[in-house]
Amino acid sequence: MLNAAIALTHHPSSQTVAVGVAANFSVTSTAYGTLTYQWQKNQVNLSNGGHYSGVTTNTLTVSNADSSDAANYRCVVSNAGGSTNSNSAALTLKAATTITQHPSNQTVAVGGTATFSVPSTGYGTLSYQWQ
Repeated sequence: MLNAAIALTHHPSSQTVAVGVAANFSVTSTAYGTLTYQWQKNQVNLSNGGHYSGVTTNTLTVSNADSSDAANYRCVVSNAGGSTNSNSAALTLKAATTITQHPSNQTVAVGGTATFSVPSTGYGTLSYQWQ
């Protein structure tokens, strides 16, 4: 029986995660015979260890993501008949929430109004809790 071409039925999806959070990429494939997997970061083979686990399985885990992990990931799926590459999936990091200016002390007359503001930047909708 001839080895059939590998069909990737599910490619990894791009992800945006906060610093320190895990990202998981997966592929689903079908073909005759035993399939092997090799995950790549920017087209360079990965090894298990550090932030990476599952580099030779259909699911790659990037643990405790940091700026060094922001890249494109893909999986090379192989069998005796050859190999095929998944589409690349980007891992991006959410911008850390940062207070760009702290509130200033204010002196107001009794019955007056003090107004405090905290300009901030970050990913998504920011919420505030004054104390």
